[in-house]
Amino acid sequence: MINSMLGDLVRDARIGARMLVKTPLFTIFAVVVLSIGIGANVTIFTYLNAVFLKPLDVPRPHRFLRIYGDGEGPNGGISYEAYERYRDGNQSFSNIGMYVGAGTTPLRLQGSRTLPIDIVPVTVTSASLYSAVALSPTLGRNIEPDDEYAGTPNVVLLNEAAWQKYFGKDPQITARTVYLDNEPHRIIGVLSRSFERVFQIVPAPAAPRLYLPAKNPELWRRDSRWTSMTSVVGRLRPGVSRVQAQSDLARIASQLSIEKKFAIQVSVEPSNQPPSWLRVALASLIAFFMVGVFVVLLIACDDIAILLVARIAARQREIGVRLALGASRAQLVRQLVAENLLLALLGGAGAVTFSLLSARVLERLPFQLPIPDSSRLTLDWRVFLFATALSLATTLLFGLRPALQHAWNDVVVALNPGATQSSARYSRIRSNLVMTQVTVSTALLIIAGLLVGSTRMNLYTDHGFRGDHVLIGSINFTGSGYDADKQRLFYERLLHRLAEERQIISACIVDSLPIALPAGDYFRFGGFLGRYVVRRDFSDEETQVFTNVVSPGQFDTLRIQLIEGRDFNEADRPNSPKVGIVNSAMARRLWSNESAVGRTVRGEDGALIEIVGVAADIRYQDDERVVPLLYRPLAQHSQVRGYLPNTLLIRTADEPLRVAGAVQGAIAAIDPTLLAYNMHTLEDRLERTLLPLRVFAYIAGVPGVFALLLGLVGTYGTIALVVAQRRREIGIRIALGAHPSRAVRLITTEGMKWTAVGLCLGIVGALLIALWLSRNFYGLNFFDPASFAVMTALVAGTAAAASYIPARQASRVDPMKVLRED
Repeated sequence: MINSMLGDLVRDARIGARMLVKTPLFTIFAVVVLSIGIGANVTIFTYLNAVFLKPLDVPRPHRFLRIYGDGEGPNGGISYEAYERYRDGNQSFSNIGMYVGAGTTPLRLQGSRTLPIDIVPVTVTSASLYSAVALSPTLGRNIEPDDEYAGTPNVVLLNEAAWQKYFGKDPQITARTVYLDNEPHRIIGVLSRSFERVFQIVPAPAAPRLYLPAKNPELWRRDSRWTSMTSVVGRLRPGVSRVQAQSDLARIASQLSIEKKFAIQVSVEPSNQPPSWLRVALASLIAFFMVGVFVVLLIACDDIAILLVARIAARQREIGVRLALGASRAQLVRQLVAENLLLALLGGAGAVTFSLLSARVLERLPFQLPIPDSSRLTLDWRVFLFATALSLATTLLFGLRPALQHAWNDVVVALNPGATQSSARYSRIRSNLVMTQVTVSTALLIIAGLLVGSTRMNLYTDHGFRGDHVLIGSINFTGSGYDADKQRLFYERLLHRLAEERQIISACIVDSLPIALPAGDYFRFGGFLGRYVVRRDFSDEETQVFTNVVSPGQFDTLRIQLIEGRDFNEADRPNSPKVGIVNSAMARRLWSNESAVGRTVRGEDGALIEIVGVAADIRYQDDERVVPLLYRPLAQHSQVRGYLPNTLLIRTADEPLRVAGAVQGAIAAIDPTLLAYNMHTLEDRLERTLLPLRVFAYIAGVPGVFALLLGLVGTYGTIALVVAQRRREIGIRIALGAHPSRAVRLITTEGMKWTAVGLCLGIVGALLIALWLSRNFYGLNFFDPASFAVMTALVAGTAAAASYIPARQASRVDPMKVLRED
């Protein structure tokens, strides 16, 4: 019996393959449509697999776990003190290790006090981390416990990206010494790419990084309640489950909570899982995109169903002959499903190719996303299983319905050449399919147009300053021996040198840059706005404002209007009377409609500050709020905060990045051991703040374009099917004297009637989605007439073309040939 079933399956597959070869255009078209529909879903699942499902490439990954402190600090971090308690007091882990980002450091090759070749990110690790991961380095050795003792020689590990970029993969790298913070460090090894993924909670493209041993634990113990940034991982003992480890560490966390008198929580998660807050955010983003591409798949299935209905309708005489010769209806259904299964498998193979190509395209998008690199996007068994299951499911979605519909046709009717199998019910199904496709593509494309338009508008809108032709850079003084006074003197000399460059219009030093991304209670992006409490004049009324430390020339560099008073100048020295400039928002809050110039405020540090100017409001965060702001001169910075700003702003007459060399030259002329890094334009920075809008534009736009293309196919296939079924009626109309253009108008009007309903529904849906987005994302226009008009016209024009082409073919029917068929 099994052999018989296998024989029937092979025979049906062979016949189905012959039938597909006989209609190459249909086969190619169907495979392309399925490749797009299934491939979009496989692409998203590939990222889902890489971020959430694929285990890390470490020995026995089920025993390698992450430990998060959900109630202790940002990003699931754990304080160093808590890490030590977990490490020394647990009974479930054989090893627990930690790592923590330690900022950046100048990398020097020629010795201390020489020009660094780059500013490189640093991660500090414990020696126990390497035992927990249990991976050997690509070259050399890992950090060992002896490297952590004070007084031992300094050592450093490189990642493969740093090994490649700075040393050209020199195999003798372990014999070299580099200088970090002007201290010699011997290179002991190169971490493997698999090991480095342990540090990436969300897999990301490779970038140079250095790894140092934790030699100063006191640094991480200080103020541990607020500096909970240590990431902790561990390896379970044999026979211990994750649930047992969770209970074990929860016991230690409870003891810590009693001692510290605040709640400390701990969670033990699989090593491939990010913290809960990030997991929810990524899952929401992927789910949102998944819904869009799944709709595309449904549209693709409907398109194939429409084409199959048309194809099977053309084969109804063949089906009738088979039934008349004794074939059972079950055999016919099995044969038709076999053909559809071959189509689905071909579409699945095309989907895998589509997924690989899509991954490479996404990596080259003009913005950075927290997405895995190519090496992580492997087609493992999970991806193949998902692609296969989805391909087989599509067989049921698009193949079974038309097969059952036509296998149960009446034999006599099927053998009649002039007969058709149309009905009002099937007509409604076809019209609903077209309306659904038009609705979805219209809504998605309008939303994509709104998001793209809002992004461009926000780039060029008036933020209170001008971001064009402005270069941003930072100067790293780590390990340079510069104190605050030396840094101030360096800045003064640098600004004077830059003023002599012809291509530089103005330059300044600032602490905070405009349009910062919000991060908790203050705004971070290359510096932050500090909170400051002032008392107006000599009153006791306190007002909380924000501060920004700037050098003279900031208002000119950013083209910020000074409404009243003056800018800072060289007379504003550390020992001179303390001065400040307020923005309009602060002036209105403290002095209403009165002049603020000449007024005084007393800061929380006791400084009496005279207001010498009022500047126009600018935005320091990506929402509509304009915060009350007090500018303080760089020369008097010590009265505000205990460190100097390090961000350089330069307005140029030429393309900003072309001036970068002159800036480096001016710095080297003063001190050849210093380096400007992270140089980019202010316009690039503005674009980064619009990343959420751009992400959603892609999320809506990509499925929208696919839906439009597939909707075009569906509309064309539906109208072609209608034409095939009404071919006799059209022939009779022309034979009775009707002009062929009337047939064109008749068919086109029917198609556009469905399109018009879909357009109306799509516009309403787009309005509802835009309303929700505008309330949750700053900068999105609720209604943009241009986006609505252009995208609606695009969908309507596409549908009109899809309706006109088969209608035009219908007008060329030979009435005598049609009548002779009866």
